[in-house]
Amino acid sequence: MENLEQTPLELTVSEVVPASVEQAYVAWIDPYSMKCFMMPDEGVLISAVDNHPALGGHFLVEMSTNGQTLPHRGEYKIMERPHKLGFTWDSPFSAPGSFVELNFKAIDPDHTEITLRHQNFTDESSRVRHMTGWKNILTNLKQYLT
Repeated sequence: MENLEQTPLELTVSEVVPASVEQAYVAWIDPYSMKCFMMPDEGVLISAVDNHPALGGHFLVEMSTNGQTLPHRGEYKIMERPHKLGFTWDSPFSAPGSFVELNFKAIDPDHTEITLRHQNFTDESSRVRHMTGWKNILTNLKQYLT
């Protein structure tokens, strides 16, 4: 009999941004910057950001769309400045145990490749929606840093 093991769904997206590794890392954890690029789709506005970027620190990003405010929360579990961030991801659309990891790799002194890996989705549809959202967020970050 075949042993079928179900593995958790995950996604990986990456983008090269016009910034040093340090600048890209800081943009990801700075509340003002987060408010400027964390929009996963057109029509979504960031109404509030509360961020405590330290190991064990928490963040809250409130995304507003269609008259609704959707809280996105997490706790920093990995902070290896300026190369790696890891945090839990709790939103109305995420699965329990959802986790996001970002790696920042210098391409040259003025360009950084950011690779984002998000683990644990309830289903393929949720994974695809998050992939679109994260791609848009990375594109917004690239534009913000230009």
